[in-house]
Formats: sequence, structure tokens, C-alpha cells
Amino acid sequence: MLVLYATLIEPVVPGATGHILTASLISLPAALLFARLMIPGDSATGAKDFDQSVRYASSLDALVRGTEDGLKVFLSVMAMLIVVFALVYLANAILGLAPEIGGRRSA
Repeated sequence: MLVLYATLIEPVVPGATGHILTASLISLPAALLFARLMIPGDSATGAKDFDQSVRYASSLDALVRGTEDGLKVFLSVMAMLIVVFALVYLANAILGLAPEIGGRRSA
């Protein structure tokens, strides 16, 4: 399949075979790690040692605690996004104070 694809795009991209082969080799470690995540080995699973320390009084108590936990996660993600946007804005403002480079305005 790779040879057919490289042959088809060779007129448009010179050296396409080398590019595709290099990209395949570069992505090999990531593919192996992803496969390990999808199907972990026997030694990686620790389901037998699982200790359920959280006990709920009723199903309504479990629902309320689950909602609270989910809301905490949601709010923390929103706070992190706001902080990241603020830091990007701050970095942009600081870089905006830099002098012009080569007589051209940078932004």
C-alpha cells in the first residue's frame, strides 16, 4: 500500500518514498506505546489489589458525590484554560513592546 501511494504522488512530491518511509519510522515508537495502552500486559494490571475505600450510604449519595466530583473537575479545567489564555495574552503584550525588527512591524 505504501509503495502504491508513493508511486502515485511521486510526480507531485519528489522523493515521496523516502518521506513516507521516514514518517513511518518516526511514528513507530508512538504506535508501540499506543498499542501498549490499548492492550496492557498481564503485569500492568493491578485489579486484584484494588481497595474500594469510598463507600456511599445510598444511591442518591453516590449520585450527589459523583456530581460534585465532576463539577470540581470541570471547574478546574475551565480555570486552567482561562489561565493559559491569560498567559498567552500576557506574553503577546510583552512581545508587543519589543522594538520593530528590520523596519517592519512584527504583528
